[in-house]
Amino acid sequence: AKTSGVMVCRASSTSRRNTPDSWNSGLSRVLYLAAQYPGRFSTIARLKKVLYVQSKPPGDVVLITGCNGFVGSHLAEYLDAQGAHVHGTVRSFRSGLENLRDLDAKGRLPELHHCDVVDPQAVADTVRKVKPSAVYHLAAQSYVPDSWLAPQQTMTINVNGTLNILEAVRRHAPDAVIVVAGSSEEYGKVYEDELPIRETNPLRPLSPYGVSKCAADLLARQYVASYGVR
Repeated sequence: AKTSGVMVCRASSTSRRNTPDSWNSGLSRVLYLAAQYPGRFSTIARLKKVLYVQSKPPGDVVLITGCNGFVGSHLAEYLDAQGAHVHGTVRSFRSGLENLRDLDAKGRLPELHHCDVVDPQAVADTVRKVKPSAVYHLAAQSYVPDSWLAPQQTMTINVNGTLNILEAVRRHAPDAVIVVAGSSEEYGKVYEDELPIRETNPLRPLSPYGVSKCAADLLARQYVASYGVR
């Protein structure tokens, strides 16, 4: 886990149905924005450097939480193409797999595990079983408006879920590298003289979602400092 967290600009409003085919092989849309607006999207550019520019993934066995989400499904496609053995978590047997249909059509569907990240035992069992060398923690309650309607649920999923992942990796896959996804919502109130935003900008979240992602970010920092989690 990067000690300052990994900031991700989510593009959840964009569906696969209305994007060009060239975007379906990766996160080309947000990477395009990063190229066009390097000041505003500098953290996305760094995410590209960490996840997408490598000649191969950081390990042969990878685990993606929230694998069936918009970002998780694209990451699964990329890592599969690089030759990784991709495992992914989905919340339950009712979880939609539409975003994974391209991999499914190729017979390359990730090995899926029913695992709600708020269940510490389920998370521990999954990590113990998979023994990943890299974990991409993307599972979250990621909609800001919903965080106002259900703040407790948002905190439970985003904070306790991250804690469960970190603890399971510490105990059962201590050599694994973890990427904990954050959000620009962590910065919240930004003054004009602070633009463009940098990772060193003070965190002033203005929503329950932003607060939850700050807490997850700080948890990752604490596990790095206290336990040497990677």
